[in-house]
This record gives sequence, structure tokens and C-alpha cells, in this order.
Amino acid sequence: MTTARITFIEQYRKPEGLADRARRRRAEALERRMACIVATTTDGEGIVEHMFTGVPRLVDLIAQTGPDVRIVGVRMESVLERRRSDAAFAVS
Repeated sequence: MTTARITFIEQYRKPEGLADRARRRRAEALERRMACIVATTTDGEGIVEHMFTGVPRLVDLIAQTGPDVRIVGVRMESVLERRRSDAAFAVS
């Protein structure tokens, strides 16, 4: 390789140790973890939230909630945000 190519590669690829790479990859993996929150109701007044580790199939939803529910809402949340909000409620 020429000196120009080596300099170009060094500018974009920072040398990192094994521990740093493991920390970075773990943080990236945690950012990608998403939970699917399905809000359901049976009587039209109370809302119950069910958490799934991915987008649930209809069979999974019926198995967890029962056949006589109405879906009010579906949203995706980061698992880390969910844990932080749960911890905030536990403290207060």
C-alpha cells in the first residue's frame, strides 16, 4: 500500500482494543433491542398493556390475552427505555 492509502484508512478506522470493541458492540446490540407493546381492552374502559420481544403473531396475542379483546394500540419501544421508565416508577 502507498502512504496515502494507509493514511486514508487510519483516518476512518480508529484502533480499538478488544474490551473497547466489546463495549461498543454491546451498546449497539442493546440499542437495537425493541419490545412490541400491544394495548388491549375488554370492556372499553380499562386498558392493559402486553409486552412482546418482537412483533407478535395473532396466535401469540390471542394466547396471551384471550379471544375477546380489542386492540387499542401497538407501539415499539426500546427495551432500555422501558427499563428506565419502570425503574422511575419503582423509585417514586
